[in-house]
Amino acid sequence: MLPCGRPRDERFVPVRIVCQDATEFVFPEGACLLYLFNPFAAPVMKRLIERIEADFAGRPGMLDLIYFNPEAAELLEAHRGFELLWTGTVAMSEEDTAVDWVASAEDLCSVYRWIG
Repeated sequence: MLPCGRPRDERFVPVRIVCQDATEFVFPEGACLLYLFNPFAAPVMKRLIERIEADFAGRPGMLDLIYFNPEAAELLEAHRGFELLWTGTVAMSEEDTAVDWVASAEDLCSVYRWIG
């Protein structure tokens, strides 16, 4: 049984929510997916990249990073450890567009892989 009382279902992957300084987070072993919606200005993003370097040294291909509204993308693109897999726009739902303060109905998104 899972903590919520549901029987274990192999179609689902355990998810853990952690509230802490992102630059101090220790990534778990194995493959990881990091989702960012432009949470940090460049100085903090630079520290997060340093954290990724430390945790994924010797683990190329074990981290993919989805980065929406990538305002500090130049830091990832200038870093030899990241490979840009895809960049493009993603259409927002009508509901999201109605409440988003930005006039666009699309968000820019980039996907990177840590290659070491």
